[in-house]
Amino acid sequence: MLPALLLGTITAVGGGMTRDIFMRRIPGIFAGGTLYTTSAVLASGVMVALYRVGDPAIGLGCAPVTGAVLTLLARVGATPGA
Repeated sequence: MLPALLLGTITAVGGGMTRDIFMRRIPGIFAGGTLYTTSAVLASGVMVALYRVGDPAIGLGCAPVTGAVLTLLARVGATPGA
């Protein structure tokens, strides 16, 4: 379980960091303000939990939605005046 959580988190955070570098921006993980790593860990946890229950297909749908929703909520919460 722990290796799956680590791989999911590293893949999500590393992918976002690579995207930001190619776009010539400061990687979001270093900019602060939003919870990229937390949402990646929770999304990985959803996938692992649903895999262990026996529903990996549902996990493939729920995990990205969980990560996206948490990241969007973190961005809205970090926006001044929101």
